[in-house]
Amino acid sequence: MANFGWNLAAKLKIDGQTVANIVQGRRYDRRIPAERHVLTVSVVPNILLSQPTSITLNVRLGGT
Repeated sequence: MANFGWNLAAKLKIDGQTVANIVQGRRYDRRIPAERHVLTVSVVPNILLSQPTSITLNVRLGGT
């Protein structure tokens, strides 16, 4: 489990759209369509001007 420190959240974007700000002890648990997606995570508040991190995810029908 990642340790972000205190009073911070991970901003999750899927295909460029913000879907959640995830704080310590929480998670994002939603279905996304079966196709290729780009997931991007950044820290909020971003006081150190850190760059977001992205990954391409290929979701297959019936997968978990």
